[in-house]
Amino acid sequence: QAELAEVKARYDYQIETLRSVVPDGTTASVLVLDGAQLNAFHTWPGLGQILRDAGIDAPDIINDIPEGMSDTFSAEVLEEFDADWVFISYANQNGDTPADAIANMDALLPSWCAALTACQEGRVIPVPIVEAASWSPDAFFATTMMLIGTMGNPLNYN
Repeated sequence: QAELAEVKARYDYQIETLRSVVPDGTTASVLVLDGAQLNAFHTWPGLGQILRDAGIDAPDIINDIPEGMSDTFSAEVLEEFDADWVFISYANQNGDTPADAIANMDALLPSWCAALTACQEGRVIPVPIVEAASWSPDAFFATTMMLIGTMGNPLNYN
């Protein structure tokens, strides 16, 4: 119980830190590429939960997915996922890298970056699916620190 309380206190502190460094009204999408389709969850495990806990909203196309569920979309609706930040997963368990995440987006829709303001402004972040979707305290800590360092950087909002 004491260890759980310590982990929860650390998480609460990190969430408050993230809230304090991210401008109000900031939005984010988390996309999982699956061949020629996009998958999105109402609240993606790990990363998505952290974003929601910090009060970072998602676009309507994600909010319209029932809580606890996911949906599959074609590339034609990619613009509806535009947000201040877009996180795209890559299968690091298969040896994929951030470059593979970008290559997968290029294969899905060659003009994908033009469809997303977040991409045009350098706010697309490839994330390793294993760690970013994990519920472990260590993964939450690492993911939250990554978010504080990237989303909290005022240079990313120019």
